[in-house]
Amino acid sequence: MDHIEMPMNPCSLETISEPVELPSGRRVWPLVVACYELQSDGSRQGRLDLFPVKVPDFQHSSNLSFPLRFGSSIPTTNLSGILDGKWIHLPSHSSKSFGESGYYFAAAHSSGDISIHSLLLSQEEEQQQEESQPLKLKMVSNTNLDRDPSDPSSLCLALSWDKTSTATDDVSSSRQILSSYSNGIVKLHNCCFQPNNHNPQLFEESSWLAHTLFNTPSEVWAASFVGNHHAIMTGGDDAKLKLWDTRATTRPMQVLGNHFEAGVTVISPHPTNDNLVACGSYDETIGIYDVRALSSKNKPMGKSAPLGGGIWRIKWHPLEDDRLLVAAMHGGCRIVKMDQLNDTDHNPRFVLTATKQFTEHKSMAYGADWLVCNHPTREGYFEAAASCSFYDKAAFLWDTVAA
Repeated sequence: MDHIEMPMNPCSLETISEPVELPSGRRVWPLVVACYELQSDGSRQGRLDLFPVKVPDFQHSSNLSFPLRFGSSIPTTNLSGILDGKWIHLPSHSSKSFGESGYYFAAAHSSGDISIHSLLLSQEEEQQQEESQPLKLKMVSNTNLDRDPSDPSSLCLALSWDKTSTATDDVSSSRQILSSYSNGIVKLHNCCFQPNNHNPQLFEESSWLAHTLFNTPSEVWAASFVGNHHAIMTGGDDAKLKLWDTRATTRPMQVLGNHFEAGVTVISPHPTNDNLVACGSYDETIGIYDVRALSSKNKPMGKSAPLGGGIWRIKWHPLEDDRLLVAAMHGGCRIVKMDQLNDTDHNPRFVLTATKQFTEHKSMAYGADWLVCNHPTREGYFEAAASCSFYDKAAFLWDTVAA
């Protein structure tokens, strides 16, 4: 549908499950492409580009082939390299007087920092031009974490919001953020929001060495909240999956060390089933797990065949419980169907099958996400995908429905 070349190497691409409505009545997906680039002097530079991808005007078109366009980007520059990012929505923190949407974007930096950005909406109702800038990101918090002097080069590789944490109220609210690092460390943070203070405070609560390889700290490529509020899962270059209780992190509750043949790169909880999680690896496969039944003796509930490239991102479909969008590095992108999701057996098994390939990327496909919204003719909704690749600096919008 559309293709652009980024000014730096894109490492992450994220949007939200439903488009936001602007004061003018238009709807857009806020699509963030995060970039990371190693400079000749050894520094790691980065930027965030926010693209307002317009929702097609279904009411005034009978054409079902709706081409999407990126639109003009709104960049946030002069940042250190960014390797991951995640959205969260806090509806009680939207304020029309400040143009705030209640959406916050957390970014994982090569400096080891985490930055929080607020999504701001334009208040100009008449702003209807094609090249108008209806959205922007404003940095509202940064950890500026104290570095470990013995390892000043640790990168923040991945992060995850705990969307089940403390409920919002009229006074304040908080959300936890889990982050993982290239020096084997995992950290838990508390992000505190005050309705009358638009700059949330981010505090480190705990940290621990989570993954080692040959008695040396190894990269923790993936970390995510799973299941209940106190459970998290991490995956590292040691090819192990570990389940932890955040209240006692001296020892993991479970260690799965024989399910993948290479490093674990991504952990993606199911959006509606708290117990299901999809995990991917450099070995090009995806495994489906029930966090209530993790054991080194049990096989995954489902395991894909190799998908043509190392698995770097897995995104569950926002509305269909059995479809996944996968960024498979040098293999491009895949859409994977998971059969038997509704099996009532006490020990169900899932079959994972790639149903579509997107191979326009000429480099490592590192980022991918769904673009989904209501639509009166396409099974009740419209869907497409966005993806990015690293060395060729490419980002695409593409049709997930067409053969």
